[in-house]
Amino acid sequence: METTVLTREMVALVHSQGKEICGWTANSLETIEKNLRCGVDGIVADNPKLVKQYAMQRWDSRLLNAIRKIFFDENVK
Repeated sequence: METTVLTREMVALVHSQGKEICGWTANSLETIEKNLRCGVDGIVADNPKLVKQYAMQRWDSRLLNAIRKIFFDENVK
């Protein structure tokens, strides 16, 4: 699915039909983030290393925030 028309609802509909969906073409941090937030199963990009790096940083940040909240009772955003 082309990223400019991609929505969470579209992804949920496709998933409800037992199918996978990929977003394309994600060549900026904004479009990569949109794909990740929508919950796509894959991302097509001209620079896959950028997608991997951004996704890992985002995951690391979410994991760190969860750990901080659990162990230090911090309200993180």
